Amino acid sequence: MDVFAAYRDDVKKAVKDKETSFKEVLTISDKVRDDALPEFGIRLEDQGGDKNAVWKFQPKEEILEDRRQKKEAAEQKIRQKEEEKQKKLQKEEDEAKIDPKTMFLDKKNEYSAFDENGIPTHNKEGAELAKKSRTKVEAVWKKQNDKRNKWLAKQSDKIAEN
Repeated sequence: MDVFAAYRDDVKKAVKDKETSFKEVLTISDKVRDDALPEFGIRLEDQGGDKNAVWKFQPKEEILEDRRQKKEAAEQKIRQKEEEKQKKLQKEEDEAKIDPKTMFLDKKNEYSAFDENGIPTHNKEGAELAKKSRTKVEAVWKKQNDKRNKWLAKQSDKIAEN
């Protein structure tokens, strides 16, 4: 009964505060479900949607172990997302490091001649690139040039900070 008395007091305080949202009231309910009831060997399971929650008696240790495993899984998911984010940032930085003047030069199997900026002018057979093809490679070159310039600006800012 102490659990429900404390729950009622918490909800009452939250509702009196005009800034409180429904989400905060639900957080109080979740705290009772996750922290208080397991201490008494009671598992309260949300069924989702408009379905009523279901409760059942279960050994306290089982409930706490399940909760620990769920918490671990959630933390692992957060770590994986952070790792993926770091990999993506590293990939973007690695791509930004590529000098646009040299990025097409290793594609000799596609192009045979390049202008002073490294933009292809002739295909592998030696024929001048069609206007549409030339426009495409210029757009790719410009995009890479912009990435590279942003990266270089960041590098110079880092140097200036030190």
